[in-house]
Amino acid sequence: MALSRFCFSLFFLLFFGWFPIHGQQFWSKRSSAAISDLSISDKSGRLYLDFDQEAFDKQFNSLRGVKQIEDDDSVIMSLPNENGEQELFELHTTAVLSPELQRKYPNIRTYTGNSKKRPEVKVRLSHTPQGINAWLLFPDGENRFLQPVKGTESRYLSYSRAQEKQPFTFNCSTPLDSDWKNRKVKNNTSKKSAGVANDGGLKTFRLAISTTGGFTNFWGDDNPDNGTNREDALAAVVSTINRVNQIFESELGIHLELISGVDLIYTNVDTDPYTTDLLNEVQTVLDEQIGSENYDIGHLFAFSRDGGNGNAGAVGSVCRTGVKGGAFTAHPFEGSPNDPFLSDYFDIDYVAHEIGHQFGAFHTFSYEDEFEGFSSEPGSGSTIMGYAGIVGQDNIQLHSDPYFHYHSLKNINEYVASQSCYSSEVSTNQLPLVDAGPDYTLPVGTPYELEATATDPDGDSLFYCWEQLDGGAVNATNFGPLN
Repeated sequence: MALSRFCFSLFFLLFFGWFPIHGQQFWSKRSSAAISDLSISDKSGRLYLDFDQEAFDKQFNSLRGVKQIEDDDSVIMSLPNENGEQELFELHTTAVLSPELQRKYPNIRTYTGNSKKRPEVKVRLSHTPQGINAWLLFPDGENRFLQPVKGTESRYLSYSRAQEKQPFTFNCSTPLDSDWKNRKVKNNTSKKSAGVANDGGLKTFRLAISTTGGFTNFWGDDNPDNGTNREDALAAVVSTINRVNQIFESELGIHLELISGVDLIYTNVDTDPYTTDLLNEVQTVLDEQIGSENYDIGHLFAFSRDGGNGNAGAVGSVCRTGVKGGAFTAHPFEGSPNDPFLSDYFDIDYVAHEIGHQFGAFHTFSYEDEFEGFSSEPGSGSTIMGYAGIVGQDNIQLHSDPYFHYHSLKNINEYVASQSCYSSEVSTNQLPLVDAGPDYTLPVGTPYELEATATDPDGDSLFYCWEQLDGGAVNATNFGPLN
């Protein structure tokens, strides 16, 4: 399709003295002729852009020479919005790397922020030597993403998660016969609408991540100018955890701080310590290389040619010696033919799902009943702990919506309340006030309308979700594929 050409200015204004970078065009939209090897359609809402990384780094690094960037620095950045128009975002540093690692890798930066024009539009962004990954959240719930196109020097893809139809496969083999499951089933009462809010503080858990040689080789670009292949893989890990933190922080007050650097990132498929017993192998690696007392949750990122798969080792393993590091997520990192892999699917559908298990969350789908009392989403389900897109005729949609179901929030909050390995920080953010009105018992088949009101003392944008909590099997066999 014919695309008109336009440019996006990208610049930083550092609030210490307002040093601007201006006059340089860093973004340019590509014409269809230049991207004939990539699929584009009006319906997908995709934008392909070129980014002048070299020019940007040159100006940004020269500015850093004026004053070294610190953790409390703020920047203003122009990004393409949902309409393909430039929009200014005020960003503030949000840590993913531990302070020690941040000093060691100053070129890996992570930010959170809001649009200057529309404060209700939020952004989470990672800036590494491998490029920029950004996730924009709009008031209507739309998520839009900006990511580098792997295998190109400067090509970027901006896409809407809701409009994409990229299929995938995933097999979660997390066992459900855990001590935490038994306690949850025993204590699961009929009062299913009990509150799920946490104490409002921010709880930080020390995260250790190792990678297989295959994962590192996939993300490594063999270009020493932007770091070693190990550092390339570390940048990919940071980008994923930054996205996962966006969900865990906003919904659960949980922050994951990466404390493992490149020492646990392996580069050789033949000599790395991972074979077929990944759960026990990564648990051993983390305990021996880091020390069990020095991390709270561990995970392995792996490359797999046999489709996506993952295993959290147990439902509820964080803080528990001997099992807290035994978890992995594997992926082939490929999209459809001639179509780039969309990284948010790995971050949310895979990693956030398995980490959710580690924090005590059970599956919420109902295409089959796992008899733990939380199978409340029709068919495949649509939230993070469901199986959206991988159960054939029971699919509700192809990918998970990037939020947790009520049951998942309750599972995780209760599990975290039972643990003590985290560090806690009092938050100045105030909890919203929600009133769903009085309770009613309605006869079967009675039409009804749901109404609720909510206010936020801080003026934050609020998102609303009504969810059914009844459990039981809801699948195509019992109800028909159209129901």
